[in-house]
Amino acid sequence: MLNSTKLNLPADQRASIEKKLAELRETLVNQTEANNERRFARKYKNILRDEKKKVASMLRRASEMENTQERIEALRHAEDLMNYITYYPKDKGYISLFKNWDPEDPQYEGQQRALEKRRNETMAQIKEKLLRIAIENMHTDNSLDAGVTAQIDPDAIGANLGVANTDSNNSGDNGDDDDEDQEGEENDDEGEDDEDDMNEDSDKDKRPKKRKLKTEPLPVSKRVKKKTKSRTPSKARSKSRSKSKSRK
Repeated sequence: MLNSTKLNLPADQRASIEKKLAELRETLVNQTEANNERRFARKYKNILRDEKKKVASMLRRASEMENTQERIEALRHAEDLMNYITYYPKDKGYISLFKNWDPEDPQYEGQQRALEKRRNETMAQIKEKLLRIAIENMHTDNSLDAGVTAQIDPDAIGANLGVANTDSNNSGDNGDDDDEDQEGEENDDEGEDDEDDMNEDSDKDKRPKKRKLKTEPLPVSKRVKKKTKSRTPSKARSKSRSKSKSRK
């Protein structure tokens, strides 16, 4: 929060500056979480892959147990471990499920106890989160089912059907009347067309007939052929002889 007494800013400017600061803080937090997620994903990639393989083999062995009670307990335990690996917080350092400790290390007991405590707390948080998600999904499914189901009143349906039938009968009667009117109009139109045709024929008979003039085809004009000058062989020979003499 900004101190208005020191800055002496108006209320609107102070509110806008505080809003920008809040947005910048949120952006910084999101960027820090994203950087941590990328860093831890690279660091614990191989460990997560190996532990998933181990838990998958545990699930397979548990499913093959003959005793029902033991099989159920083993499957639940393996399922909890798989959820721990899958839904572990990505912005925190991963605590391995199968960490190898050196028994001769003097800090072995203290470190193991502290890590087990943190692991159990994280596993409890993951269980609570998954349970909350399952309950929310169940509520949404129930609300959807309740929204889909509806009560049907047979009396209301019968009343609606009766109204619909009366409307359909009225519409059918009106339709018959309309058809009769259309047929009468079509007959009237046909009678008017016949009268018009008869009047046109009578007018044509009264008109004077025109005489047809006989036309004879005109004679085809003779084509004038152009006279083309053709050289006679005698003139051609005389020209060739004169050319040969001039060369000599």
